[in-house]
Amino acid sequence: MKTLLLLVGLLVTWENKQVLGDQALSDRELQELSTEGSKYINKEIKNALKEVKQIKSLIEHTNDERKSLLGSLEEAKKQKEDALTDTKETESSACHQVTRP
Repeated sequence: MKTLLLLVGLLVTWENKQVLGDQALSDRELQELSTEGSKYINKEIKNALKEVKQIKSLIEHTNDERKSLLGSLEEAKKQKEDALTDTKETESSACHQVTRP
């Protein structure tokens, strides 16, 4: 029975387009709310764009660092390979000199 009464009350307030205890808003109040809502949304969009630009900048900076590190690693790898080649050549020539009478 309580549920039925609650449902009827909700239907009555729905038809009047207002919730119990609330008064209907005037056109001026609705316009003010709309204007304030638009300002808020514009502000949030600007904040989101600013954050996207910061993220983009961070990604570009990280990308530059990654490229620099890869270049350093490739150079170190080349130096290691050159040192290994030099060591093998030195060992090979030393072995030839020792085995010669």
